[in-house]
Amino acid sequence: LPGLYAAFQMEQSVSTRWFTDAYLRMLENAFAILDYSLANVEALVDKGLQRKQFFYLPLGYLPDYGTASAGGDQAYDVVFYGDINNDRRRRFVAALEKVCRVKVINDLFGEPLHAELAKAKLVVNIHYYEGALLETTRLWECVSLGKLVVSERAVNMGENRDLEPLVDFVDLNDVDGMVERVRYWLANEPARQAQLKANRTLAARQANRFEYFFYRFLLAWDIISFHRFWELAGSKLTLSGDKLCLNLPEWFGRRRSFDQDNQYGFQVFPGLRHREGWIGCGFSYKLMIMLARQQRFPQIAICEDDVEFHPGFAEDFAEIQTELAAGHERWDVFSGLLGDLHADAEILKIRKLRSRKLVLTNRLISTVFNVYHRSVFDRVSLWDDRDRDVVKNTIDRYLEHTHLSVLACYPFLVGHKEELHSTLWGIQNGAMADMIQRSQRLLGSKIEAF
Repeated sequence: LPGLYAAFQMEQSVSTRWFTDAYLRMLENAFAILDYSLANVEALVDKGLQRKQFFYLPLGYLPDYGTASAGGDQAYDVVFYGDINNDRRRRFVAALEKVCRVKVINDLFGEPLHAELAKAKLVVNIHYYEGALLETTRLWECVSLGKLVVSERAVNMGENRDLEPLVDFVDLNDVDGMVERVRYWLANEPARQAQLKANRTLAARQANRFEYFFYRFLLAWDIISFHRFWELAGSKLTLSGDKLCLNLPEWFGRRRSFDQDNQYGFQVFPGLRHREGWIGCGFSYKLMIMLARQQRFPQIAICEDDVEFHPGFAEDFAEIQTELAAGHERWDVFSGLLGDLHADAEILKIRKLRSRKLVLTNRLISTVFNVYHRSVFDRVSLWDDRDRDVVKNTIDRYLEHTHLSVLACYPFLVGHKEELHSTLWGIQNGAMADMIQRSQRLLGSKIEAF
């Protein structure tokens, strides 16, 4: 291997046979490890590899990959391709052979394989292991070739939701279920053709996750600029709503913690990265705000995945949203938590809410939970990552110095989960608890003085 390399890790962590000491050293010595599955990342971090090495890189649709649509002589009803020297795969194939013509392929690749696939109406995907991860390599290849696939479900379906409408999934170990779905498609040619047409349309319309995450990796190492990233991938994303939660997929523990508490409709957004964490954070906010501007949102709420929603959050936030919409004061940002309020912050106005005070101030610090008005979209989009001064150019410090009108509330609307670790600074959140408490006390004293 060369002295400097990135490793694209394609094995399944559910089997230990691949992960020898030599293989693990090969991964460890890479400057970055690209992996198609978050389940693999979790398992390999447990084996001692460094989380910051990993970059999630899911596979996706290739519109120009080729075609293996059935044409001419259809010699087979079903094709299975892969290693057949396995009892559970043989059990599925034996059941299918009782009801249709099955071709098993285990030694063809590239164009010869595609030519054989073209002779079949369906492809079946059967796991080698009982608890296997989803074989996304095979599934996306088949979708890209215009083939309809019947597949077993897998333990990591949650990270492959984009395949759900494109593949006909049956339950794990459900031999009878797979046979039933194969018989259905073989007996209903119009339905099969309609599904293939729908698949082509949907796959072409979906955001290409491979492109997004691959260019994300290049951006993290300054191989491409943010402007180039926006042209290639960022601008192609679509936000489904105006409430986002920023998350780095490789930090799956934080995602699990947020999902347990997210009863409020926040869309989890896969943030950008950089070898300097604070620059990746700035990239992420710039991207989300530029997407909100592109979609002409009047405002957008963004929280981070270590936010702590206090009891009664839904009612409290609804009240604040009503106040923001009423337009009593001109505002640029509403902040649900001021992490380190500046001593020179001024209190300009106060409104009494049901259980809090809504305060107009001139300082912003922290991005744990904010609502950004469209009046600030341009300013965020002008954040310049080429200024590598960490003291003044973190995204919140940058905004703090742009003369914002900030609405905040006392007590704070949200908290900060102390048990989690910061992806930005590599420390436990608990180290920031005293600073946040001091900030809230300072805001309270300024309110009293006002």
